[in-house]
Order: sequence, then structure tokens, then C-alpha cells
Amino acid sequence: MRRTAVFLVLAWVSGVCVSSAQPEVKELKCIVGERVTFKIKNGREVTLSWQREGKTLNHTSSPDLSTLLSLPLEIEYNSAPYSCVVNNPGSNQLVTVKPEEYCFDPVSRPQVSSRNKMNPTCSVLCSVQNGREVTLSWQREGKTLNQTSSPDLSTLLSLPLEIENNSAPYSCVVKNPVSNQTVTVKPEEYCFDPVSRPQVYSRNKMNPTCSVLCSVQNGREVTLSWQREGKTLSHTSSPDLSTLLSLSLEIENNSTPYRCVVNNPVSNQTVTVKAEEYCFDNVSKPQVSNRNKMNPTCSVLCSVQNGREVTLSWQREGETLNHTSSPDLSTLLSLPLEIENNSAPYSCVVKNPVSNQMVTVKPEEYCFDPVSRPQVSSTKKKPTCSVLCSVQNGREVTLSWQREGETLNQTSSPDLRTLLSLSLEIEYNSAPYSCVVNNPGSNQMVTVKHEDYCSEYNPWPLVAGIGAGILVLLIIVMVIYIYLKRRSKTPGSQDPSDALTYASINHRTRETQREQNTETGQTGASNDLVYGNINHHRSRRQEAAARRANQEEACVYAEVKR
Repeated sequence: MRRTAVFLVLAWVSGVCVSSAQPEVKELKCIVGERVTFKIKNGREVTLSWQREGKTLNHTSSPDLSTLLSLPLEIEYNSAPYSCVVNNPGSNQLVTVKPEEYCFDPVSRPQVSSRNKMNPTCSVLCSVQNGREVTLSWQREGKTLNQTSSPDLSTLLSLPLEIENNSAPYSCVVKNPVSNQTVTVKPEEYCFDPVSRPQVYSRNKMNPTCSVLCSVQNGREVTLSWQREGKTLSHTSSPDLSTLLSLSLEIENNSTPYRCVVNNPVSNQTVTVKAEEYCFDNVSKPQVSNRNKMNPTCSVLCSVQNGREVTLSWQREGETLNHTSSPDLSTLLSLPLEIENNSAPYSCVVKNPVSNQMVTVKPEEYCFDPVSRPQVSSTKKKPTCSVLCSVQNGREVTLSWQREGETLNQTSSPDLRTLLSLSLEIEYNSAPYSCVVNNPGSNQMVTVKHEDYCSEYNPWPLVAGIGAGILVLLIIVMVIYIYLKRRSKTPGSQDPSDALTYASINHRTRETQREQNTETGQTGASNDLVYGNINHHRSRRQEAAARRANQEEACVYAEVKR
């Protein structure tokens, strides 16, 4: 059984004697479990006692009439009412003491919890078990901000508070007439600023060692971590709130996205990191090819395999002349350039955020002046025909003789100050020759025909004359043969044995005949051939041979003299 409190009642009885004056009673509150002391002014034969339900629990008296009489009582919780009785032989007085009216339970310690931890709307709730005459309040610097109480003793008393940022500490105070309890609330312990958004920076953008760094402003109970597919890969925190929190990560090539996560008890922020957005492959070396090698319109084309954030440009002496890029990563990047004659070197530059490549283009290596037209002259008349082809030399100039697409011989020289020359012996009755001069940008050609350079030694007229003479001779022989054949078959003609005929034929050219006609004074058309007398007879030897070879054809033998 619980015992009740002290300080409960203090009574002063004036003029306690035989008179029946009423005592003056002043009530004092007590706490359960403490002792109650009842005091009255002493008098002659005065007795002070505590009674309950007619039973005297204790009493006291004193012969020293100048002192107060005092009598303590320990009140039992939920007990029947007590009576404090003072009497003398002539009178008595009593005061009834009910435990529930004079005694209180000590108040409980209040509990403070967060309703919203995020500034600037941070708020807390203070709660305590209710009781008789219990009051709950919020105070700051001795000033009550708000308070509450309730007659319903079965409920909790609760009181919210919206905390001002950077405020002085608050106090949640619970009290009743006999006790109080206080909980101090510091804003920085219950309220949190929202975490900042983390920043991700590249430490090394180049595959395969690509890495990033995630950083965020530190704060109370802030944690920074790297996650992938819901799994925490690494994390960090620091009690030093003045520093940045940083956490590095090495990115695996072709990995699923990573997340940099920062959180505290009231908020969180996330940044997603895709490998393809932070990591780059090295750029390829660009390739330069000629579009037109001939000055003054020489041009080249620079090409490279495209990639993410790849830029292709032409530069000269540090100045960018033009540039290109494309979001279509499957295509080649190409950029043409028209080269100025005698210009400083150009540079074809390809770059991305982690690497670059460059090819230097010197105009003299890619551009060429047009070659001159070659000159052909005869060099030898007898006994064979030869020609010489010459041309002004130049860079990468080659001089050659060709026939029907086949190169017969060629020459070149590193000495650009000299003439290039190349001779050729021409064959009679050959297909035309070509003297060809070329360089990587242009070519020139001169066609050489035999009759154009070797006409005075052309054998074809002589060959044609001999052929014509032989043809005429064959015709004459055939005519004589036919004539003799027919004559041998005519009645009265000579014996067939005379088939063999000898003829002496003098052959002269028209010019010879013309000279003879001039000498004799004859005019008109002249014959090409002069025939002598033909004596026709058959020899005995051939007569015998004719008999052996029955019906053998006759032969005509002729001696041709020129």
C-alpha cells in the first residue's frame, strides 16, 4: 500500500482552552510517500492526535505552553479519511484529511519526439502521463510559449511545438502542485537541414581505368554512399560538419548504372551515374586522303571514326579553320579542306574529353603542280630510227615510254633542276608509242607514230613495187599457159610434145621505158614490161618425160630479168 505525503496540513488553534473557539486551519499540499505534520498552538491540557475511523493512530501533548504542538502522519494511499483532533477538558476540534485531496503522485518525465525533422518546418511533440492538476507546457528562456491540461486523467497530455531554426533551447515542462519535470530540446538535436544534392566529378575519364568522385556538403548524421542495383558498394560519414564528404568509385566498363546516395534522418538525394556518360574511349588517329592533288585547287579529306563528344577540326598555326561533330556515332566524321599554295602546315585534330590525335598536313606533300607537256625529237636517222622525249622535272615526276598500255621504259630523278629525258628506238610497222609524264596530281602524253618521225626510210613503197611486179608476172605466165593449152588442142597445131616453152623476158620499170621513148621520140602510154621473142619448141628430154607421166600438165619456165 502506497504511503501519502507530508506538509499536508498545518493548523493553528487560537485560544484553545475551555472555550469552544474554532481552530484556524491552513492547508498545505504534500507529495505521496512523504509525511504530514499537523501543528497547533499548545495550551493547558491540550492533546493533539491523529485518528481514522474512530481509532487514535498517534497523539501528543506538552507542558511547555509556549511551543506549538506538532504531530506527523504518514498517509496511506487510497486510505479512508484521517482526522486531526485537538482537545482539552472543555472542548475539541478536528480537521478531516482525505488523501486524494491533499496528496499527489509525482509527475512523470515527459517524452519528446519529432513530428517533422526537416527545417524550416521542424516540429516536435512533448507527451506525458496525465494526472490530477497536471499541466504540460513549452517554455523558452523562462517564458511559457504554450501549455495544456485535461480533466481526463486516463489520457496522455501532448503538446506540439514548431521549432524556429537557430533558436535558443526549448523546455518541455510538466508539473502538478507538488512536483515538476523538464526536458530540454535543442533545435540542432531534433531538426535537420535537407541534404544537398551530391555532385559527381570525373577523376579519370579514360577507359579502362575510368573513375568518378561523388561529393556533398557534410551535415549532422549525413551518410554518403555508392550503390548499384540496390547494393551498397561503399559509404562514408564524418563528425566534422565543416568538411565536404567525398567518395570515389572506379567504374567498370559497360556496367549497369551506379547511384551516388546522400541521406540523413529526414531526407536523401541521389545522382545516377551511367558509365557511358562519364567514361570515354581514346579517339582514333585520323586519316587524311587526297580529294584533288593538283594546284591551285588542291584539297584533302580528313576522316575518323566517330564517338561520344568527338570533334574533328582543321587548324593552322593554332587557329581553328573549321570543325564538325555528329550525334550519329555509327558514322565516320569527315571534314574537307582546300589547301592554299605555299601555306604553313595544317593539322587535322580529333579530340574528345579525354584524348586527342593529330595529323600534320604539309602542302608540298599532298599538292602538286601540273606536269609540263613532254617534247619529242628524232635523235638518230641511220641505220635505225630513234626518238628522244624530254620534260621539265618536278616532285615525284616520272617519264616513260608506253605502247598499247605497256610501259617499255621509264625514268625519274630527285634533282628537280634538271630535265628528264628518255630515248626510244622505234620499230618499223609498230603500233603508236606514247611518251607519258605524270606525277600524283596530273599527267601529259604525246603520241609518236613511226611515219611521223621515220618517213624517209619507209620500206613499204619498195615492198609494194616488188609485190606488184610478181603479181603481173604471174598473170603473164597464166596467160601464156592458157594460150599454149588451147593451141595444143587446135587441129593442125604443133605436136603436143611442144608443151615446154622457153621465154626470155626483159622487165623494165615505167621510168626506164619512158626514158627510151623519149630517146626514140615516141609518146603516149608506155608499157611497164618489155617482152622478148618467145621460141616455142619441145625438147627430146621432156618429150620422153611427157610420155612417162601420162596427161601431166605442161610447165612454163620463164627467166625474169630486171
